[in-house]
Amino acid sequence: MGIVPGWKFIMSDFHFSVGDIVKWRKWNSNKNIWDINYGIITTINDEIRFNRIVSICKVAPFNNLSSEMEFFAFGLKLVSSSKKGTQNETNS
Repeated sequence: MGIVPGWKFIMSDFHFSVGDIVKWRKWNSNKNIWDINYGIITTINDEIRFNRIVSICKVAPFNNLSSEMEFFAFGLKLVSSSKKGTQNETNS
């Protein structure tokens, strides 16, 4: 199977690596607010889902809700990179 033209360009916006600390939001219907969760990326895979290539990250959450969770890469925000010399997110 070939790679879709432009795929690497599109996915390069995410810049995730194994070991990066990321955050994601989950709606808390009891409090009517977004809860922010943090975790560390353990694996990154490009997979075909619903006839599209998507980047899937497995994340070990810091709050121990579960041992590992799967996310589409675009649903995560970088907090701290595992690579030296990269800038961390400060606001948002």
